[in-house]
Amino acid sequence: MSNFLSFIILLIAGCINRLQVPQIDYLKDEVRVLREHTPDKRIKFTDAPRRRLGRKAKAVGRTGLKNLSGIARKDTLLCWFHPA
Repeated sequence: MSNFLSFIILLIAGCINRLQVPQIDYLKDEVRVLREHTPDKRIKFTDAPRRRLGRKAKAVGRTGLKNLSGIARKDTLLCWFHPA
């Protein structure tokens, strides 16, 4: 029974991963396009987006951020994280 349950969980995880990969690729490309169309290359953030991006960057981690084309440097994003 344990092997069957493990197989089902692995099957579901694979399906979810297969659905998320194209969405993540689209979002990465969307960020690239938005960066190309930004009149000046510097984007000015208010405190609310900084906190939001900082929380998400902390969850992804430094190694995960390495694979993403972000709108700010990895170190900057991680500096924006302040635990509540």
